[in-house]
Amino acid sequence: MKNPIKERRMILVRGDEVFDEIVRFADESAVSLSLGGHVVTVLMATPGSERELALGYALTMGWVSPGDPLPKVVYHAQRGLVDLDLALSPDKLGNVRAAGGGLLGPTEAEPVPPGGGLELGVLRNLTQAMSEAQILYRPTRGTHAAALFSVSGEMLAMAEDVGRHNGLDKAVGAAWLGGNLAKAAALALSGRCSLEMVLKSIRSGVGVVVSVSAPTVPAVETADRLGLTLVNCPRREELKIYTHPARITVGGRPLKTG
Repeated sequence: MKNPIKERRMILVRGDEVFDEIVRFADESAVSLSLGGHVVTVLMATPGSERELALGYALTMGWVSPGDPLPKVVYHAQRGLVDLDLALSPDKLGNVRAAGGGLLGPTEAEPVPPGGGLELGVLRNLTQAMSEAQILYRPTRGTHAAALFSVSGEMLAMAEDVGRHNGLDKAVGAAWLGGNLAKAAALALSGRCSLEMVLKSIRSGVGVVVSVSAPTVPAVETADRLGLTLVNCPRREELKIYTHPARITVGGRPLKTG
């Protein structure tokens, strides 16, 4: 089985200290789910228990009921595909697409152009500013948020939604409709930054993404390859900069360790 935990070197900022550190974080990989040999959806999941994932997904989607016979399930590890021996009518299958952590669109994007610095002091405040602007989360504890900011830290657009992907799309769409998307230098996210969130962020044109929760391995690798500065900010005094730290500046100069 593929190891669900990976290690990677990063730059850690804690208070006024900046140094290198090894970080461990959860991996994710694509799992194609097919019914009788026909792929109907793709999920992004932590490696392991792929057969269980497929069965549970089929059950919770209403394709089968707990009292039904357990369908035959085969996992093809090399192909990353789980096949369920199920035959469903189109009306029961519904309009299936990638759900929750699924791949929402193409798995490539144009690289982020180099340049465009963001001051460390500005970066520290972005997730807090996003949190303070949320109006749905406080009473419900059930929404995610995304917010776009200018290089000076001005909030250009913010959106909340029960889905991480929806919140990001809404914020980007709002900035675009308002004529502010070109001013966006950073994107803040309230939840986990996975592969599809990185790809969406890159396509929106921002150079820096900061999330409250840790990213996954493909998210970090894709951000590194496509020039995105990816940051985890679990608290204001601590920043974990996984990729392209040179885009973060202190007094106009690139951030350095030591």
